[in-house]
Amino acid sequence: MTSTTQQKPASPLDGAGAATSSDGRKLSQQARLFSYALPDIRIIVIGGLCAVGQAVASMSIIPLLGKVIDGLMKANTAWLLFACVGVVLVYVIRGLFTWGQVVCFSELSQRISVRLKSDIYNHLQKLSLSFFDGEQTGNLISTISNDVPVLTGGIISLKDMLSAPIVAIGGIVIVFYISTKLTLLTIFGLPVIVMLLNAITKKLRSISIETQNRLADLTTTTEETLGGVRLVRAFVAEDREIQRFSGQVNAAKMWFMKGVYRSAALQPVGDLVGAIAIAIAIFVGGHEVTSKQLSVEYLGMFVYTLEKIRTGVSTMSNIMVTWRTLQGAADRVFKHVLDVPTQVMEKADAIALPKVQGEVRFDHVDFEYLAGHPVLCDIDFTMHPGNVVAIVGESGSGKSTLSDLIPRFYDPTAGRILVDGYDIRDVTLASLRRQIGIVDQVTNLFGGTVRENIAYGRPDATAGQVEAAARYANAHDFIMQMPSGYDTIVGQRGVQLSGGQRQRLAIARALLTDPRILILDEATSSLDSTSEQLVQEALDKLMHGRTTLVIAHRLSTIVKADRILVLHKGTIVEAGTHAELLALHGRYAYLHETQYGVGETTSSGDAPLDAQA
Repeated sequence: MTSTTQQKPASPLDGAGAATSSDGRKLSQQARLFSYALPDIRIIVIGGLCAVGQAVASMSIIPLLGKVIDGLMKANTAWLLFACVGVVLVYVIRGLFTWGQVVCFSELSQRISVRLKSDIYNHLQKLSLSFFDGEQTGNLISTISNDVPVLTGGIISLKDMLSAPIVAIGGIVIVFYISTKLTLLTIFGLPVIVMLLNAITKKLRSISIETQNRLADLTTTTEETLGGVRLVRAFVAEDREIQRFSGQVNAAKMWFMKGVYRSAALQPVGDLVGAIAIAIAIFVGGHEVTSKQLSVEYLGMFVYTLEKIRTGVSTMSNIMVTWRTLQGAADRVFKHVLDVPTQVMEKADAIALPKVQGEVRFDHVDFEYLAGHPVLCDIDFTMHPGNVVAIVGESGSGKSTLSDLIPRFYDPTAGRILVDGYDIRDVTLASLRRQIGIVDQVTNLFGGTVRENIAYGRPDATAGQVEAAARYANAHDFIMQMPSGYDTIVGQRGVQLSGGQRQRLAIARALLTDPRILILDEATSSLDSTSEQLVQEALDKLMHGRTTLVIAHRLSTIVKADRILVLHKGTIVEAGTHAELLALHGRYAYLHETQYGVGETTSSGDAPLDAQA
């Protein structure tokens, strides 16, 4: 199966996250990174021309310098003035070219940054939940906030990749023209710098990867501790968290400095080699000047050009250092995120699921997160339109996993799931999920307003529709008591609301989308009796006329269910109504007796049936 998502011109990704060329060959990381720049070829050309112009202007100073020296030696004031004006003009022209290349390549790097971040975020939105089950949020945040800037920062060095070789090669040509003898005596430093560069940059890629990993750990810790600040305070763990953070900061600093120590060694050694070469040129060239074998102006040009060559070679060395660091960040961006395939994908010919009545059929479904470790085995049952089916079982029996298969958060390992006779793998994900409402035990709210959170699944809803949903969910009254009513900011994760209030907002959110299929995953657990009653009343309204799958929590919901499924180790071991299952004296009866004792009855306010959940 392949994704229906079409490639954008700016992105080299295919539907599965892998990067390929037009003829199907896998692209290297370097080619992939540069492919993000291809849509801006005009900027690259202009910036490249500016880089070449800047390099040529830099080299044109050399003959002007010779004329300045010649004017001084001959005491020719007019010629000296002409040469000095020429130097100023060349520097002005070089400055304009420098400005142009910096602007062009900075603009290019920012555009690439936008494309990379967009591709990463888009790809994360399409990845299967199994990816997030095993990945820390901090690592993903670090990929966008730390790794991408490293990559795009390296793009700016493109200007030097064009100008530095021109300066170095042009300089070598000039010094050979001036004096082959002096050039052969002083050019010895180039092989030394090349060998040094290879030795220094050899481990920079792995050091870069470790540095970015440490930064990711730091981001993860920050995200966890700030998000769980109440837990940290409750367990008086502030000092421990400070120590953990400090340790990770120091680890990141240590790996960063390892890279600095290696790359920083290149500059002084290169300067030393260059200084020795210049000293040799001055000493030998000075003798040639006194013996009339070389003019003073040519010696001055030679020494100045040697410095230009040293600068060009040093710049190319820095580019190599930057490139090694860039490759480390590219490993994390491409291998760990963009190349991760999406396990739940739409077929190329997937159809839109029409409005359904709500029949859900599990047809001998198996599922496993890891090969060889089954979680669900031969699940076979039907939920009829408008019916309520409850699932009970001990913790780890597969209840939530079973419910996650209906909206295709995961795909079955074997068997199939049908909605109104349609295999859900044959329909588009959007058309399927729009007809399913989910209310979880832990309600996810965003840091916007009450209105925005209720209308999250239907952003085009009118204010009247939002209010109607809130009234139906028993949420309108408490919303109107808030400072700004429906425009009140709820805070990150709805921290300013109680558990019951968050649940009622979640119910209003589900009501507004008017789903035909409803999944309630322990939606009233951990609530006080007053909140539970309000939430349960709202749930009863929400469930009316809808096909509902309930992860069992309170007996009030279980008793009303049209059918109860008992899961044990991933298998349905019993099925029936509340009364039928009690009469079987099997596992359901055992769970009931564990909660309430033999012969006791239940009521809507009783404790959870699932003793071990």
